[in-house]
Amino acid sequence: MMDGSPNMQGAQVAYSPPPGVVEEFKVQAANFDATSGFMGGASVNMSLKSGTNAFHGQGYYFMQNPLFTAEQVFPARGG
Repeated sequence: MMDGSPNMQGAQVAYSPPPGVVEEFKVQAANFDATSGFMGGASVNMSLKSGTNAFHGQGYYFMQNPLFTAEQVFPARGG
């Protein structure tokens, strides 16, 4: 759930926000109340940060260096 509303499209999560946008999250397992009763097993509720009139930004850089990757356990077969 995101801000109290369902965040599912079929059996998959509809929107996964970037980490800088999430203010808090709560995981409830097995004994949650009727507000999230349509979920089985566990409920994850995320609250997003509210807006402001000042500009804020974030930047991400994910380095994928081939030197740090693991060897493939099952190599691809050549044709």
